[in-house]
Amino acid sequence: MKRHFLLLILAMTATTAWSQNRFDALRYTQQYPLLDPASMAMGGADAGLRAGAGSFLINPAAMALAKGNYFYFGLGNREVSEDATYRGQTSGFNDNQTGISNIGFIFKAPTTVGSLVMGAGYAQTADFNRAWSVNAFNANTSVTNFLLASPSNQYFDPGVDSYAIYDDEDLGLFTVYDGAGGFRGAEQYAEYFERGQMGEYSLFLGTEFQKNLFVGFSLGLPAGQYAYRRDILEEDVENRYATSPYDIGSVTVSDRIQASIRGFNARIGLLYTPVPGLNLGLSYTSRTRFEVEEDYRTRVETEFDSFDVNGDNRYWAQYDGEISYRVLSPSRLNAGVSATIGALTVAASAERIQYGNIDMSGFGVAGDRDERRAIRREFRDATNLRLGAGYRVGQMTFTGGYGFNQSPSRADALESQFLSGGLSVDLGNDMALEMGVQYLTRTDTQSLYRYGAVNETVRSDIGRLHTMIGLKVGF
Repeated sequence: MKRHFLLLILAMTATTAWSQNRFDALRYTQQYPLLDPASMAMGGADAGLRAGAGSFLINPAAMALAKGNYFYFGLGNREVSEDATYRGQTSGFNDNQTGISNIGFIFKAPTTVGSLVMGAGYAQTADFNRAWSVNAFNANTSVTNFLLASPSNQYFDPGVDSYAIYDDEDLGLFTVYDGAGGFRGAEQYAEYFERGQMGEYSLFLGTEFQKNLFVGFSLGLPAGQYAYRRDILEEDVENRYATSPYDIGSVTVSDRIQASIRGFNARIGLLYTPVPGLNLGLSYTSRTRFEVEEDYRTRVETEFDSFDVNGDNRYWAQYDGEISYRVLSPSRLNAGVSATIGALTVAASAERIQYGNIDMSGFGVAGDRDERRAIRREFRDATNLRLGAGYRVGQMTFTGGYGFNQSPSRADALESQFLSGGLSVDLGNDMALEMGVQYLTRTDTQSLYRYGAVNETVRSDIGRLHTMIGLKVGF
């Protein structure tokens, strides 16, 4: 059949708008300077000090510096706003989400010398919040061409069944616009959302192995949820296509993903105090093995200006799928220093990650090979920097910090910057209130749809305000 021959040719040149690939692996392995309100406010510079209850995710040895026993609990709110530019038109959009940022306990065992601290908890390590919308007239390309060129049944089949694409035995394959005499432009509107977060459940132990030399260990179960929604609406506002039965009024392509991520890792850390008030820290986090379960759906809807013999002018078709695959993240090496002089504490740390060592599997022999080659070709090693300072005034400690995540991409500028601040208040009776705020900025360019040499892209300027509030209660 002509259809199968054409699809074979298109499969060699076309790519889908999204699929399970190396960029999913990158999303699930990146981390932000979050952890808990105090650590976030300190810029995540936890390699050489115990900034907060979540510091065990950077250097478990620092937990040996804990002064007592306590439970802790925190909530976080993320509000993201984006200015997205598409075909010369810029639109603003925003979204927000609230969830648990950290929870757990720390127990300081009685010792005659040194210290022995253990505990368990959950701390947030990353979030996925994105939100943008675009609205512009496109005189050159149509999302129906992407449906036609897609080598995947995920897009092609719903396109045919909803009459966005026609499959005629005599005429072959063509879009609804081709049937109307060719594409003469359409208004395009798109909305894009990503939501969810990553965190880690951990057991940890920190002890003073020798005088002024602290050692720590942790076992972690990273876990997260990810949700994706994208809707592309194409409308014939000016009635450019008026000939029945190809008098198309609108085409809508909707994508949905729900993913669950689970993993396992281990961590070891050292902390050395050569002189009082000065700490040197070093930690190593093993590669994390993630299991990813995804449910995804693509829906194509069309609306025509005229009605068929059954009195219908709206049609839709849907493709549902699920997939399981594995991601092996790179190891992490953290080094840091902190110094305390009177009421002032300053800290700095650096993290080295070999993103080119990411591995993916679960797509078949050829699919696994292609993704691994692309990872080696497109990703590079990255160094993330963290700076923080705190100043104690009576029962209150004011903190501020800065973080920088280097771009893991060889081609794209995907770096992120973080500015943070916060306040910790000793409430007495073994209680403390911690508050932190962080502002992230970065830019991003994404493909709205792609086929052949055509790539319609959206450039976004992203701002995300993340606030956390937590309570510590001694026992």
